[in-house]
Amino acid sequence: MNKNDDFLNLLDEIEDLNARSRAEIEKYTNNIVKIKQAREVFLNSGEMDSAVRSEIADSWKRCRRLKINPDHSQANFIDPPAFKKILQKNSLLINVGSAIIDTIYRSLKEMNCIIYLTDQFEHILYTKGEILTQENIAEFGLCTGTRWCEETIGTNAITLALRHKKNFQTNNTEHFCENHHIVNCATALIYINGEIIGTLTITFHKNFFSKHFLSIVAAGAALIEKQLLHLQTTEIINFTFDKTSEGILILDSKLNISKVNRSLLKIINCDQAGIEQSDIKELFFEINFQKLINNGLIDTEIKETFIKYKSKLYRVNVHLRFIKHDHIFDGLVIICRKIEDIISLSQKFTGNTTYFNFDHIITQDSTMHRIIATAKKVASLRCTILIEGKSGTGKELFAQSIHGISNRKSKPFIAVNCAALPADLVESELFGYERGAFTGALSTGKPGKFELANGGTIFLDEIGELPLNIQSKLLRILDNHKVARIGGKQEKELNIRVIAATNRSLYEEVQKNNFREDLYYRLNVMFFKIPSLQERLADIPLLTNYFLDKLNTENKGSKTIHQNFVEALLKHNWEGNIRELQNTISRAYYLCDSEQITCEYIAGHIKTYDHPRSESTSNVATVQQAERQLIVDAIKSCNGKIIPAAQKIKMAKTTIYRKIKKYKITPDEYLKI
Repeated sequence: MNKNDDFLNLLDEIEDLNARSRAEIEKYTNNIVKIKQAREVFLNSGEMDSAVRSEIADSWKRCRRLKINPDHSQANFIDPPAFKKILQKNSLLINVGSAIIDTIYRSLKEMNCIIYLTDQFEHILYTKGEILTQENIAEFGLCTGTRWCEETIGTNAITLALRHKKNFQTNNTEHFCENHHIVNCATALIYINGEIIGTLTITFHKNFFSKHFLSIVAAGAALIEKQLLHLQTTEIINFTFDKTSEGILILDSKLNISKVNRSLLKIINCDQAGIEQSDIKELFFEINFQKLINNGLIDTEIKETFIKYKSKLYRVNVHLRFIKHDHIFDGLVIICRKIEDIISLSQKFTGNTTYFNFDHIITQDSTMHRIIATAKKVASLRCTILIEGKSGTGKELFAQSIHGISNRKSKPFIAVNCAALPADLVESELFGYERGAFTGALSTGKPGKFELANGGTIFLDEIGELPLNIQSKLLRILDNHKVARIGGKQEKELNIRVIAATNRSLYEEVQKNNFREDLYYRLNVMFFKIPSLQERLADIPLLTNYFLDKLNTENKGSKTIHQNFVEALLKHNWEGNIRELQNTISRAYYLCDSEQITCEYIAGHIKTYDHPRSESTSNVATVQQAERQLIVDAIKSCNGKIIPAAQKIKMAKTTIYRKIKKYKITPDEYLKI
């Protein structure tokens, strides 16, 4: 342990106390005589001389009230089992304090002193030294296992330092008990994070006195504090080092591994001995460390690279911090994060999660209830699922609900609309690409949707739109659970569930050679066909009330539905299914100025029939047509003013202008001439 310069200087100043000035000795002696006389007067009459320091005077008064024997103190020994617990609680303070006390004592041992350590409750934890062999130290109370408190010992430096929260020195006759008049004591407080945790005290025989005693003990206490803070900081650093999710390697100037944390061992599935015996250049075989050192870099990041351990490759993001002293390379810190963890974290901020569950499926239809019951059973399985149903029946709602109750629910849910993928980008979007794979590729490469969904679920909507060449690659992924990026040499293992959906009969597409038969059967492990709204008319009133309640909640309204409105809804074919029904109710809600919505708010927007009609003869407005009419009607009701109309139908100003342009809505349609 290194002592600081201040402490060494203090020891030098008192190395020969016998050489102290005559003036200092005389002043000390005269003061002791005065205090002794003042004590005798106080004990006899209770009167206090002004020569007595206020802290000492107050202590004498407390001792008198406590009826402490002024001739002889009574040592206060602690019950051994209780003291054992005190030692355990203060083990760190004792370990640090005892080493520093031993160092101090080696410089002061010729002066007949005792140095001792206490906790903040005055328990003596450790002592070193003695005061004249003829004194009975145990009876005096200066030994471990005692409590050096005013209530039993009388006036003393430890109690006064703790009471007044400052370093304190008491000289022989200042002690209330006469048997303590043979010593001078100096106590310094030990702080950690602003809290007193103990004291350090030096007790000298009365023949030794110096104004430096308090400075010595204060320097010793400061050393203890410094060492405790260092250990505390080291403990925090070590805890953080091991608990951080990033893998960390620390290398020396020769690129030998000197330290690694648990997260790094977990990333590459190895033990401490295994990593310490590894060559860093073989682990990070793609990184030219010497070139980076020669380039004089301090910090650099490698977006994606590999760690190779026992022939297995682990894809990681790497941050390198080069340590230099006087421009000379002295070591390196490598921070690694698994690409999968980075992707998983990004999912929380990119919306790749589920919003719906089975409670959002509003139905009283027996067929729907059977489908829901089966879907719940297979949710925990890894098998692929194929969902067929017309547009607007809620295929993605089912997919999200299945994911939401599976053991993958905390992992990504990636929805891909296969019909919306540009033909020339389908492969790169689904499977990703390495850097430089093709012209225009990002320099860092890009993970595909399958990689992003790893550990979770990928929902392939409108899967019938996939090109045949992509279908063959998808089949391979489903067979071996691995994906290779475009331009990549390595295949990445996947733990993924695939849910596919289509609004047409996939079997018929197979017959037309538009879809691979082997892929169809690979997807069709579990099959659900969602009935259209026309097949479950009994759900229309139920869904109508559900959407109305939702609108009332969002708009703080209290509108109701007239029976003739529901009757009109029941006569419609609903080719747009639930999505069309929701839009119809929303339009009527916003256009209706009264508290009750009647069938007049449907007229002109949907076509009703006395009997349900087949798809081939249906002439129902599409969702886009319905949205167009909603905008026209809203502007009409606001006398041609577009911004109030946008507010009325809860549409952003920029959105309504964009849709006016999209649907080619002209002023002639909404202005009253």
